Amino acid sequence: MMPLVSKIQNAMFGRSKRLVAIDFDSRHIRIVLAEVSSQKARIRSASSIPVPEEVDVADGEALGNFLGQKLRDMRCRGIGLLMNVPRSQVVLKPLSLPGSTPPEELASMVQYQVGGDLPFPVDQAVMDFTVERRANEESDKAEELNILVAAIRRSVVDYYRQVADVAGSKLLSLGLRPNANMCCVRAGAVASEQDSLAVVQITADETEIDLVSKESLAFSRAAVQDMGALDGLDEPTVRAGVNSLVMEVARSVHSYQAVERGVKIEAVLLAGETGMESRAAEQLASRLRVSCKMLKPEQIFGPLKSGPVSSAFISALGLAVGFARSGGLDFDFVNPKRPPAKRNVERRRAVAVAAGVLVLLISSVVARSVVLGRMSGELAVLRRANNKLDDEIKAAKAEASRVEAMEQWLAGSHNWLDYWAHMSCLLPSAQEVYLTGLRATETGEIRFTVKARSSQAITDFNKKLEEAGYKFEPGQVKTGNDPYDYVYSTTVRLTVPPDTQFDLEKIKPVARPGNDCTPQQFVAAVNPGGSRRSR
Repeated sequence: MMPLVSKIQNAMFGRSKRLVAIDFDSRHIRIVLAEVSSQKARIRSASSIPVPEEVDVADGEALGNFLGQKLRDMRCRGIGLLMNVPRSQVVLKPLSLPGSTPPEELASMVQYQVGGDLPFPVDQAVMDFTVERRANEESDKAEELNILVAAIRRSVVDYYRQVADVAGSKLLSLGLRPNANMCCVRAGAVASEQDSLAVVQITADETEIDLVSKESLAFSRAAVQDMGALDGLDEPTVRAGVNSLVMEVARSVHSYQAVERGVKIEAVLLAGETGMESRAAEQLASRLRVSCKMLKPEQIFGPLKSGPVSSAFISALGLAVGFARSGGLDFDFVNPKRPPAKRNVERRRAVAVAAGVLVLLISSVVARSVVLGRMSGELAVLRRANNKLDDEIKAAKAEASRVEAMEQWLAGSHNWLDYWAHMSCLLPSAQEVYLTGLRATETGEIRFTVKARSSQAITDFNKKLEEAGYKFEPGQVKTGNDPYDYVYSTTVRLTVPPDTQFDLEKIKPVARPGNDCTPQQFVAAVNPGGSRRSR
């Protein structure tokens, strides 16, 4: 039925409404401009636009930009859009409900019965349905409701919304392509002339097979076949593609007849612009032994100012006709039928009781806020005192750790300073070697790396260590880059003999280089006048 708002608008203003119905596949976009008024659609123009190879129809933004440019060229941008979803993206479920089911409960019953049978989570689904009454064969008086439910993923609706938004228009309705095909056929009074009719629409991406029985969509399936890819191929390949298509249609018709016993398909209508339709019609007529012919839109809508229109426009034309006939599409995934919001008296009572309790709680909180404020002030003072004590404890623990380290140093049996002084006396001249990485371990071991200008300097140094009584493990002598040309290096591990005593006064170190200086001289050289400023 036509929505009440649409009826009021038509009665008050009697003005037509311009709409743009769009159907597309990966090869073409078919655009129909229509004027809708008084449950009638007047087709103003129809255009088929090739889709460039660089435009990916799966990308909503890319397709929307391309479509927006074409609508702007046609001076149609900003007009409300009607689109539809192909059969391959829709789950169809037939249901039967008692005829006494209240209309306001239909949406809830549909969601309850179909929600568990979907191949995707029900919270990701958008569902809509149509209703048809018929007599119950088991009882002459009782009636039952035939319901056809269509469900798609919510992401599909988001895709079509994006296409319309980027194109600069509003998506008024998103229908179902098989239903749009049926509306187009029904507009030409073809369905009423035949008891059961098959409508086959061939697109570049898939073939849709719809069976219309008594002006209702009784069966629909999609055979996904890339018919557009047959363009430019040799004859055997094209013939194989057509044979495959005919086989899919025949299989669908026979399956439907097997389920609905006694139903006879009286005619087949073909629609499309792939170039395969006429060949498929000839083979289907021979295989099914029924009348098979091409749909001719001019016989339904008359000649258009935009020129001859091919049968490929069946879906776009059906969108405009279906929207005008009932003030909205039978299936509309943008505005689906939803369960009404039910009033719950018990819930309202519970909410009222909860509100009263909340008022009491707020009063109690306000009464205690003064006490809590005073207590929070005292708590802040205690926290500051506690933080101060924590800082003092951390400082005391750090001092204790340093004392413990010094005690362990003094308790050890090694006087590392004497050892290092003794080793420095054994070293060759600084012009020959220098040490890096010097460290001592708790086990009485000294480790360091020797850098030398020659391997002989390392050998002489090892010999002096051995003569001095050290137990050592000389490492392998290696060569490498050094900024001071000390290219030879080795790693030495010394073990200090227990209770070893050194008489440092009897050992004389190697003379310092002539260009060496004392620490005081070094400071004066790098910071002239520094001693005067320190005074």
